[in-house]
Amino acid sequence: MITNSSLYLIVPIRRVYILDQLFKEGNKNPSHCRLTSVIESALLPIKPTFDMVNCNQQAETWECGYILLQSMFDFVNVYQKQFPKMWNDTKEVTDEDIEKTLKELMPILFDGLGIP
Repeated sequence: MITNSSLYLIVPIRRVYILDQLFKEGNKNPSHCRLTSVIESALLPIKPTFDMVNCNQQAETWECGYILLQSMFDFVNVYQKQFPKMWNDTKEVTDEDIEKTLKELMPILFDGLGIP
């Protein structure tokens, strides 16, 4: 079974941006995402527009959480003023990319939680 995590950014202008890290090749469509109908129901009577965002892609089936973590961190700490134009890279994430993410983000997480 292939699973993945997707990041949904809901903005006040009736737009939902979906970062789907799985299947770099192929037709990505918001209707293929599990949460699209749930978000539509939750936002009624507003009918949101869904946009698939070009984002980094997982090479295998286990990297999705790491890519999602990096995407959230980048959005909150780096790219808010460029939103949504900051994502336009569909490269496959390597083991080295994931290791770099962990080395950068884990100390920030531990510090925030008060863990030495």
